Amino acid sequence: MVSVSLNTDTAEKYNALCHPQQPNAYQAMKDFAKEIRKYVPTVMMTVVDTIPKEEIEACRKLAEDLGAIFRVRPFAG
Repeated sequence: MVSVSLNTDTAEKYNALCHPQQPNAYQAMKDFAKEIRKYVPTVMMTVVDTIPKEEIEACRKLAEDLGAIFRVRPFAG
């Protein structure tokens, strides 16, 4: 099993939240989640329960579209 932290539902929000070093990191993360399914039977994408419900649902759809299981993680701050 591979778990990918999706974090949010758009590249713009992802860049603001995660500050990736590569400009296309959000798309690369989605591509990885899709590609890894060829090698690993279970792929899960997650978000933390602190983002708005609309974003959670958008992330759920995105994960499902990529063929991944979706899970909302509780914030452990």
